[in-house]
Amino acid sequence: MTGELRVKVCGISDPASARAAVEAGADYLGLVFAPSVRRVTPGQAARLVGDVEASWVGVFVDPRIAELERLAADLDLAALQLHGAESPELCREARRATGRPVWKAVPWSGGSARLEPWESAADAVLLDAGEAGRGGTGDTLPWERLATRWPPARRTVPLVLAGGLGPGNVRRAIEVVAPDGVDASSRLEDAPGRKDPAKIRAFVRAAREVARKPGPSR
Repeated sequence: MTGELRVKVCGISDPASARAAVEAGADYLGLVFAPSVRRVTPGQAARLVGDVEASWVGVFVDPRIAELERLAADLDLAALQLHGAESPELCREARRATGRPVWKAVPWSGGSARLEPWESAADAVLLDAGEAGRGGTGDTLPWERLATRWPPARRTVPLVLAGGLGPGNVRRAIEVVAPDGVDASSRLEDAPGRKDPAKIRAFVRAAREVARKPGPSR
C-alpha cells in the first residue's frame, strides 16, 4: 500500500452499499467475519462478492490459519485485516499461507500503540480507537498526537487511519495525519450495521478531494 491515498469502506453487508462504495471510487470494501452488528457469514460474503466486483478485504479477530486460507481462496480476498491480539508471527504465517497482504489493526489505547513490531510482519498497520477486536466504535483518535509521534518520514510500515472517520472529519484527519489510507464504517450508517449510500459517497468524495490537494509528499 504505497503511493496515492487508499480509501476503504468497512462493514459492508448488502449489495446496495457495496455498489455505492464502488461507484464512489473506494479502493477497498470490508467484510467483517468477527462478532459485530456488521458480521457476515461466508455464504453472505460469497453472494456479495459474486454480485459486486471490488477489492474485498476480510476482517477477522484471532482467526485460525485454516479459516483465513479457506476464505481468502473462496472469496478471492485482496487483503486480510487482523483485528485481534494476533502476534507478528501469526501475521507472517497468514501471509505465507494465503499469499495475501496482511493489515494488522492496532488499537491506540491511550497512545501505547507501536508500529515497530509490524515492520516485517504486516503490509500495513491500521490504527483504531479502543481495544483489540473493538473496531467500529465511532471513537476518533487524537490526530495531532499521532502525527507528532509518527510523521510520514518516521513510519516503518504504511499507516491506515481508522476510528470515527466520516464525511465531516476525514478531510481534517488526512490533512493532520497524512496517512497512506483511511477506513470508515460506523459513521457511514443511518442505523447500526446499515450503511447509508449517501454518506458513503460523501466520505469517499471528501477523502479524494483533500488527497488531490498539493502538499508534502508521503
